[in-house]
Amino acid sequence: MIIYHGSLEKVENPEIRLPNRTLDYGFGFYTTTSYKQAESWVKRRMEEKKVPKGFINIYEFNEKAMKFYQKLGLKPLKVIMEDNIKSH
Repeated sequence: MIIYHGSLEKVENPEIRLPNRTLDYGFGFYTTTSYKQAESWVKRRMEEKKVPKGFINIYEFNEKAMKFYQKLGLKPLKVIMEDNIKSH
């Protein structure tokens, strides 16, 4: 399955950390299966922060292999592509 994460930075190795702020659904690394949703989110953040560039990080997620990878200490997400988003 392909999943997307809109961000102001490249995220090559996603990590779940305790947040320094309240997030909508608790702590975690938020992704979506919708490219348009990730694009919309990063464009909104770019406007809020007044930055000219953001990223849509694109990952391949293998649901069946996730538990196996975790037992081996490997990460189930693999970065396969990144799109640069620029403000107009």
